[in-house]
Amino acid sequence: MGFDSVLKKAFNSVWLKKRDFDPEKLDIDDIKLPDIIMKYSQTAILQMAKDELKTFTFLNYKGKTKETLQQFAYHSFQIGILLRAIQLDLDILVHNTRNVFPKSVVELSTSALDTKIFDIVKKYNKSVPKILTQLQLETDIAWTPLEAAYLLYYLAINKK
Repeated sequence: MGFDSVLKKAFNSVWLKKRDFDPEKLDIDDIKLPDIIMKYSQTAILQMAKDELKTFTFLNYKGKTKETLQQFAYHSFQIGILLRAIQLDLDILVHNTRNVFPKSVVELSTSALDTKIFDIVKKYNKSVPKILTQLQLETDIAWTPLEAAYLLYYLAINKK
């Protein structure tokens, strides 16, 4: 066994841990959301998503610092509602995205935004139990305004 094969073996485990991301294979229908969120009607989900956009705009996250955008401020119920809105392919009208979202979000490429959404879906699927009540989801503050921004921006610009 030569030095090359030792290095290859050492780094193989690192390479195997890299995830493959193909936005074309991202199927939003595979999101596993809590039962309570799945019980809401499409109309109710749309209204809640619009309310989240209003709150996001009112709190002026567009003008906040990077540090503020990375602090936990959103709970799993809010993020679950936004994920459900994406799953249902709902449209949220935003006249000028530059007036609502941070510059770093608006300037993302489509593939970079898809990657951010994929990461949120993966985190949600892994960390949020599906049997929690709405109250339990609302006390799970584990999401950042930046994650909410990615989801809201996706709802504002991506149409199937």
